Amino acid sequence: MHRYHRRAIAGLSAAALASTTLLAPAAADDLTPVDAIAPHTADYGYYLDTYGQNTTQNMTPESNPAIGVLAQMLKLWTPGESWNDGTKLNAEVLDQNIAIVERLTSNRSTEEGIQAYLSDRRNQNYSMLEGLGVDQARISELINAGTTIADQIPADATTVKYDDAGNANGEWGDADSTLGSFVELVNTVRGPAATSNRAKEYYQYMRPFRWSTDVDVLPALRPAQKPDSEALGDGGFPSGHTNAAFLAGYAMAAATPSTTQN
Repeated sequence: MHRYHRRAIAGLSAAALASTTLLAPAAADDLTPVDAIAPHTADYGYYLDTYGQNTTQNMTPESNPAIGVLAQMLKLWTPGESWNDGTKLNAEVLDQNIAIVERLTSNRSTEEGIQAYLSDRRNQNYSMLEGLGVDQARISELINAGTTIADQIPADATTVKYDDAGNANGEWGDADSTLGSFVELVNTVRGPAATSNRAKEYYQYMRPFRWSTDVDVLPALRPAQKPDSEALGDGGFPSGHTNAAFLAGYAMAAATPSTTQN
């Protein structure tokens, strides 16, 4: 889990948790009906059963669960035929989203810039090891974790694109290491069926810097910025980095429950 998630968990004191057992039980009439919170099947079925349909052969909300689970976006936006000809259905919400990005990128601190660079260029699996807290160093050693992206932004990063080459074996962690099962779990959860690419290709929602020239892309990340000629499929919704980081975090949390609850 990411450090922010761990801090939230740590904020729940033992006393606070214990106090929940002292509350009077809710009356039967106050309980939410079971059928109201039961999982409902979508056009593609249940996500758990059909997630493997996240392929290029299934490119509709009805056939692809990774597209369909995000279908509320269609209340805000209608995809076009290409990367720059969609239609805003709720301009107020979408414009506010871009305005927030403008504000955040124009007021970032030096440290925030460094963290943005590391989050973008490092393998998300490696980055999420930070969520292991006091056990990060030991687990990193047991899986032979590695990255080629240093803790500081290289001086020439404004002109050179740096990609994470992982450890000496070219991996973020080794599946044949002492704790190889940990690596295998994360890699499995982040398998091909979990990609956000099909959804990006369907929704065709531009990245913020294409919506507004007032979005200040970090200079060190400009070499990684794709030109408009490569914009097809390079959408900003959903976020691929966010998807990858959450998947890695879920897997690591499941593998180390005692660590993620400390």
